[in-house]
Amino acid sequence: MSQSESLNKIHVYGDYGCGLWIEGACTDLDDQRLPFVVSPELRFRFDAWVEDYNRLMTKEDMDENEWPLNEQEGREIAREIKRLAGPDIDVIYGPSWESEHDYRSMPVEVMV
Repeated sequence: MSQSESLNKIHVYGDYGCGLWIEGACTDLDDQRLPFVVSPELRFRFDAWVEDYNRLMTKEDMDENEWPLNEQEGREIAREIKRLAGPDIDVIYGPSWESEHDYRSMPVEVMV
């Protein structure tokens, strides 16, 4: 990203090994476009959240009651990322694409 371009939107959304999306592409907390430093604690929580998402998606006996806990943690992580990102970057908890097949009840939420 050139200096004349600026990052204006980050999506936080669990999807098969990914939890952070910039410009519609999967990335991670080490992405050079992020204008903030991530603490080891947030990195640990983020990685554990993505791992938990993967676990839920591959469970044969998936318990839909586990999704609200995963979504709650994802929202809390998104709020922390928003705090770090500041007012000029929108942080959205939800996909960066339209999906008719997403079975989660999660509404898209812009963090403030």
